[in-house]
Amino acid sequence: MKKMSSFINMKSATRITGLFFVLVLVSFQDSQHVAAHDATVRPPHLPPMVTIRLLSGQVTTIPYENTKKLQDIVNKLNRLGGGLLEFEPRVYEFDRVLRLWDVHNVHFQGKPGTTFRMRKLDEFGILKISQETLIASKRLIVNRPDLVRPGTRYQLLRPNLKGIRMMEFDIATIDGNVATIANATNISSKEAMVGAFLMPHINFIGGWRCGDMSFDRIIFDGNFDMNNRKLGEKNYWAHTTHCGILLRNGYTSRPGRPVKRPSSSNVRITNCTFKNLLGRGTTFYNMANVTVRGCHFEDMGAEAIEIDHLSSFAVISGCTIRRAKFGMRLNDCTDVTVTGCVMQDCEEVGVFITDVVRDPSCNRRMSVTGNTIYRGRRGIVIDPGAEENIIANNTITDMTWCGIYCEGNRNVIQGNSIRKTKQVGVIDKGQGNLIVNNLILNSKPSKKWSRIKKND
Repeated sequence: MKKMSSFINMKSATRITGLFFVLVLVSFQDSQHVAAHDATVRPPHLPPMVTIRLLSGQVTTIPYENTKKLQDIVNKLNRLGGGLLEFEPRVYEFDRVLRLWDVHNVHFQGKPGTTFRMRKLDEFGILKISQETLIASKRLIVNRPDLVRPGTRYQLLRPNLKGIRMMEFDIATIDGNVATIANATNISSKEAMVGAFLMPHINFIGGWRCGDMSFDRIIFDGNFDMNNRKLGEKNYWAHTTHCGILLRNGYTSRPGRPVKRPSSSNVRITNCTFKNLLGRGTTFYNMANVTVRGCHFEDMGAEAIEIDHLSSFAVISGCTIRRAKFGMRLNDCTDVTVTGCVMQDCEEVGVFITDVVRDPSCNRRMSVTGNTIYRGRRGIVIDPGAEENIIANNTITDMTWCGIYCEGNRNVIQGNSIRKTKQVGVIDKGQGNLIVNNLILNSKPSKKWSRIKKND
């Protein structure tokens, strides 16, 4: 066996947890065809394995221990110029976010059955503030210190769940029922009031300034019972926690500030499944050249897919979504294509084109074509400020309000089939929209129902 030490320090073959590294020279190009050959499934009492393929051709296979060890592997692989991580068709437990900070040319490849499973949120709905304190004191008094995990990042949520969060922070220490906090951000309150909930800030993948990356054939299982997600009297849906993949670049959204375009790009998520998540499935902030293809989303507390904050040139194709608050949100982005997707039982909206920044370079040239959306409140929504978008040849069925709701200007709504909407087929509140050749039917027409309603 040839000695290699460029990836992990070792003397010839080093024994790790009773298993040997297997080192084989193969070409990196050959590794792209890993789906074509399946390794023998290991006995369940043995840990799942991770195979690391460097661009140099070196191959190392090691047992998976935990997320922290996987983080070390990713960091080292990134320093060596990138490569491929292969995962067996086994369950890999995640207890913290895998951070991809300035990571490039690292690819994650699963096989049918490869599952990343998040830890159980035993503290959900139980861990609360028991005595009011000032956030500036950097101390929180909690009711169940036994559920606190020092070193973990949390979000603080108001008892009535108003707003997204009160702040994010790390718990440094716990002494009795007093938790010392550090690195607090996104602070929107001076006090931590009695009854406020502590929610772990945990996602599968969190990226910052990363690119040239792919995820293929991996199941991201949030491991949460979505029938029991009440906090107080309301169902909780997360924004930036308990998500699948969240990749970000810095962005500017303040009035008068120049829009900052993406500095990283080329991310592909293919043939993956996202399920049982309180938050979003895949989210991109200020990213370019994004592909989400052939993925399945099921039981999502928030958006299944979100393209956001100045992102551009994204393609979403052949995806299926079942039971989400929103199917897709396209917010303050440009040149996004959504085609051939099926969205079922999206509570609020199937495809939501939203406008926050109000910059003339945003919310343009969206193409939503050839999709099927059924059972929900509204099929497709276009916010004010979203212009020059094409909504064509979609099938929208069984909406409790309307099929298409448009407040933007100069959009094309053409060739859509809209059936069984409770109140109206299309609501047009914008100017200069072209609405032609749409088939709009209702099996139970009434005096209140109309095909196209124009509200100036």
